[in-house]
Amino acid sequence: MNSDNLYKDHTSLINDNAIKLIYRQMVVTLIFLLMLIAFVYALFTSNAYTILIFGVKFSLYYLPPFFLCLYFVVYSFYRIYFIVSGRLIKGIFINENIKLKIFDNKIIELNSFEIICDQKKIDYENRGEVGGKVFDKYDYKYIGIKSNGVIYLLPYKEEFKDITIKLLESVSH
Repeated sequence: MNSDNLYKDHTSLINDNAIKLIYRQMVVTLIFLLMLIAFVYALFTSNAYTILIFGVKFSLYYLPPFFLCLYFVVYSFYRIYFIVSGRLIKGIFINENIKLKIFDNKIIELNSFEIICDQKKIDYENRGEVGGKVFDKYDYKYIGIKSNGVIYLLPYKEEFKDITIKLLESVSH
């Protein structure tokens, strides 16, 4: 059986809008990265409000938007590629155990796990290394699957919440 077809068995329970939200954030990050490149070019070639430091001419006019773009790109890159890509579930197959297809296309097989239905508890425990909340509770609704100290996020469709929880409880040990 093809591995992509394997994960389409229970993937209809997953909220596609949550996955699309991450893809949209990736596109916006790419746009800001291109803007950052344009501002770097403008910093060194513009004649507006220039200063000379160590023989290099900088334009102070483009310095604030450059730092805003730099902040957004770094924050978004951290959130998407280091946190979301390793924890967000985009495919699931449930048999006698559970196989998860993570956002970065890594496949994880879990034999024992804990289900966390309370989003506030997941937000509290699921912090990034920088210390801020990584997942906003208003982005989408999700169920936490905790295994070996890592919480994987399963975004669910509102109408399938009870079915998803019962299905996960049937295979949790």
